[in-house]
Amino acid sequence: MKTIIEKPEWGRTALKALIDKDMTVSQLAAKIGFNRATVSAVIHGRTIRPDIKEAVIIFLEIENAA
Repeated sequence: MKTIIEKPEWGRTALKALIDKDMTVSQLAAKIGFNRATVSAVIHGRTIRPDIKEAVIIFLEIENAA
Protein backbone atom coordinates (compact mmCIF):
# COMPACT_ATOMS: atom_id res chain seq x y z
CA MET A 1 0.00 0.00 0.00
CA LYS A 2 1.43 3.37 -1.04
CA THR A 3 1.63 6.12 1.55
CA ILE A 4 0.27 9.43 0.31
CA ILE A 5 2.29 12.45 1.41
CA GLU A 6 0.48 15.76 1.35
CA LYS A 7 2.44 18.51 -0.38
CA PRO A 8 3.35 21.31 2.06
CA GLU A 9 1.63 24.66 1.53
CA TRP A 10 4.93 26.41 0.86
CA GLY A 11 5.66 23.76 -1.79
CA ARG A 12 2.43 24.56 -3.58
CA THR A 13 3.34 28.23 -3.46
CA ALA A 14 6.80 27.43 -4.82
CA LEU A 15 5.36 25.45 -7.74
CA LYS A 16 2.99 28.31 -8.56
CA ALA A 17 5.92 30.75 -8.44
CA LEU A 18 7.87 28.52 -10.83
CA ILE A 19 4.96 28.63 -13.27
CA ASP A 20 4.73 32.42 -12.93
CA LYS A 21 8.48 32.72 -13.62
CA ASP A 22 8.22 30.20 -16.50
CA MET A 23 10.87 28.02 -14.83
CA THR A 24 11.26 24.29 -14.31
CA VAL A 25 12.44 22.56 -11.14
CA SER A 26 15.61 21.68 -13.06
CA GLN A 27 16.29 25.34 -13.80
CA LEU A 28 15.59 26.29 -10.18
CA ALA A 29 17.92 23.59 -8.91
CA ALA A 30 20.72 24.79 -11.19
CA LYS A 31 20.25 28.40 -10.02
CA ILE A 32 20.36 27.52 -6.31
CA GLY A 33 23.10 24.91 -6.70
CA PHE A 34 21.35 21.72 -5.64
CA ASN A 35 20.42 18.44 -7.33
CA ARG A 36 17.10 18.54 -9.22
CA ALA A 37 15.76 15.36 -7.63
CA THR A 38 16.49 16.61 -4.13
CA VAL A 39 14.92 20.03 -4.78
CA SER A 40 11.83 18.32 -6.16
CA ALA A 41 11.63 16.00 -3.14
CA VAL A 42 11.85 18.97 -0.75
CA ILE A 43 9.18 20.97 -2.61
CA HIS A 44 6.86 17.95 -2.67
CA GLY A 45 7.43 17.15 1.02
CA ARG A 46 9.21 13.83 0.51
CA THR A 47 12.48 15.06 2.04
CA ILE A 48 13.21 17.59 4.77
CA ARG A 49 16.18 19.83 3.97
CA PRO A 50 15.88 23.27 5.63
CA ASP A 51 18.85 24.60 3.63
CA ILE A 52 17.19 23.80 0.30
CA LYS A 53 13.80 25.01 1.49
CA GLU A 54 15.33 28.35 2.50
CA ALA A 55 17.19 28.67 -0.82
CA VAL A 56 13.97 28.02 -2.77
CA ILE A 57 11.98 30.51 -0.68
CA ILE A 58 14.63 33.21 -1.08
CA PHE A 59 15.16 32.63 -4.80
CA LEU A 60 11.44 32.57 -5.63
CA GLU A 61 10.69 35.43 -3.18
CA ILE A 62 7.80 33.61 -1.54
CA GLU A 63 6.48 33.54 2.02
CA ASN A 64 7.59 30.74 4.33
CA ALA A 65 4.23 29.14 5.06
CA ALA A 66 4.49 25.85 6.96
